[in-house]
Amino acid sequence: MTLKASVLACLCLAAAQPALAGDDKTRVLVAKRWYTEAYVRQHLAKVSAAQYGNVFHPSIAYHYAANAPATGGKGDRFIALDMSTRHGGAVRWSAEREARGLSSVTDEECLSVIGASLASLKFQVKRELTRSRARAKSAVITEIRSGALKSAPLDLNVNRGRPITIIPPEGEGRLLCNVYKSSRGSMGITYDYSVVLTASGFYMQPR
Repeated sequence: MTLKASVLACLCLAAAQPALAGDDKTRVLVAKRWYTEAYVRQHLAKVSAAQYGNVFHPSIAYHYAANAPATGGKGDRFIALDMSTRHGGAVRWSAEREARGLSSVTDEECLSVIGASLASLKFQVKRELTRSRARAKSAVITEIRSGALKSAPLDLNVNRGRPITIIPPEGEGRLLCNVYKSSRGSMGITYDYSVVLTASGFYMQPR
């Protein structure tokens, strides 16, 4: 499967993304969950073969700004492309989720949103390749950084173009999931999960 073909599932993921509530004065940041790519891989391989295959297709690789500078292989070409993605999810707390435990539910939701965010970067690479009519065998997305919406926690709207604040990584993790909690009257307790990523471009290996 080519790089272009492997990103089609990304559109379905984006369409299924839940709409987060707008202004919420009760919403507060309760956790910053940092994950390594290895942990994300392990989790998605276990719970969603389809999402794992889309995000971590052999034709794509991810490089993080906090690591050593990325270098392309022989014959690779670097294409500068400012990329960003804003994804989120939300769950209403319930007795069933209480039984599973907050940490377990948070991991599940965060890792799913991180997967969708990485898939979105991959889709942006595909779109650029289509626009430029370039034929690539594989690509490495470079200088990925994590952050948060500047409007958080009040507003977690994920519309394209919303201002972003970059956040330096903590420990070995490179992928950040911001976890928010709110209590909106009859709606009870809700947890919101927000992932923001940026990247500077990609190396492509021509076919």
